[in-house]
Amino acid sequence: MSDQRTASTAWVNIPDRILAYTVKSAGTGLEIVVTDNFGTQGVAHTDSCGWRILMNGAVINKEIRWHTSTRTGWRITPTQIRAYVPANKLSKSGTYTFQVQWIRYGGASECLIGWPNAEAQNSMTVTEILEDTKRSLVTFGPRDAWPDTRPSSTGWENIAGRVMSVVKQHPDSVLRITYHDTLGYAQTGSHTTACLQRVLINGGTRGTREQHSYSAATSGYRIVGRVVSAQPRQSRIDQNCEGGFEAGG
Repeated sequence: MSDQRTASTAWVNIPDRILAYTVKSAGTGLEIVVTDNFGTQGVAHTDSCGWRILMNGAVINKEIRWHTSTRTGWRITPTQIRAYVPANKLSKSGTYTFQVQWIRYGGASECLIGWPNAEAQNSMTVTEILEDTKRSLVTFGPRDAWPDTRPSSTGWENIAGRVMSVVKQHPDSVLRITYHDTLGYAQTGSHTTACLQRVLINGGTRGTREQHSYSAATSGYRIVGRVVSAQPRQSRIDQNCEGGFEAGG
C-alpha cells in the first residue's frame, strides 16, 4: 500500500486502505487489522492525527488519536489499528467493505501513512472467527470499555481494567495475547527510558518480556496507538489462564 499524506481537518478516506470480505459461515465475527507506518508532522503540543475503520460506510471502532509533544518534526511509528465486528452484526454470505479514514488536528501540519512507500511492510487483513465458546480458540476481552489510566509508580503495577480470562481448549496449544490501546507518557526532559508495559499470565511473566518506550530531551506527552503482544512457551502455560497488563516507569 502506498505512502499517503493528508492535511484534511475532516474525516476522509485513505487511498489503498480498502478491503472487501464475504462471510463464509454463520455465527462468526470479523477481526480487521491494519498494520502500517503511521506518522504525524508535529507543530504543537496537542492532538495531532486520528485514524478509524468503517464497515460499509459506518464507523466500527473508536478513533485512534495521536498526541504530539512540544517539539516539531515527524514522529513515525509502525503500529496497528484493530476492530472487531461480532456475529450478531453480520449475515451469512454477506459482503462487507472496510475502509480506513484519517483526520488532522491542530498538533500536526500533516498526517502520514505508508512511509517510505515501496519499502514499507504494511497490510490490511480480515479474519473470520467462530464465536461458539465451546469450540472457538479465540477469546476477546471487553472492547472500548477501559478507563483512561495514568500510573506514576516506578515499580510494576496492574493497569486498571486490562485483565481477561481464558480456558485453554487443547493442552498442547500455544497462547498468543494481543493488547491494543492508546499508550502515552509525559516526558520530563530526559533522554532515557520512559515507560514499560508487560503481560502477566496467572501472575507471572511466563517467559515473556516487557515493551519499552524511550523519551527525548524535551517535555510534554507522546501518545500513540500501540499493540503489546506476548506468546509464552507452551510449557509455561496452565490450563486455566488469567491475563493482565502491567506498567512501570
